[in-house]
Amino acid sequence: MNTTTIRPPKLHPGDLVAVISPSQPATVRLNQGDFEKTCRNFEKVTGLKTVLAPNALAEHYYSAGTAQQRLDDFHWALKNPDVKGIMFSVGGNTAIELVGKLDYELIRQNPKVITGISDATTLLNPIYAKTGLITFLGPEFTDFALEPMTYEVESSSL
Repeated sequence: MNTTTIRPPKLHPGDLVAVISPSQPATVRLNQGDFEKTCRNFEKVTGLKTVLAPNALAEHYYSAGTAQQRLDDFHWALKNPDVKGIMFSVGGNTAIELVGKLDYELIRQNPKVITGISDATTLLNPIYAKTGLITFLGPEFTDFALEPMTYEVESSSL
């Protein structure tokens, strides 16, 4: 158990957010055209830029790639200095496969805003417990496929 709380750096307009799929692929809710629309909506509402992790749209049974591919995407986003935040694309039920494999020291050394909902808590809770990094239970990326957008972004709370 970690005793030091780490606040991730705030996101600013123009920052890059990696979209990863630690459980199901975004394609369970979005086709390719809808995914591109979702990127535009997200960027319009938040002022942030998006980059899709290499396996975020992969499919392996009912997951976004194998456990190793999903883990590689998470670690890729953490290691990428251009990526300032990580957002989970959609929920599911296979993120549990990553809990014991995450590189918690890598997370501690590269604090970033990490957010998702549903199955995301499977990862958000142990990340906080093992690293002290504050994580965020928030919208999943596919929520931004809806129009008109109903989310408001307020950055003054951190």
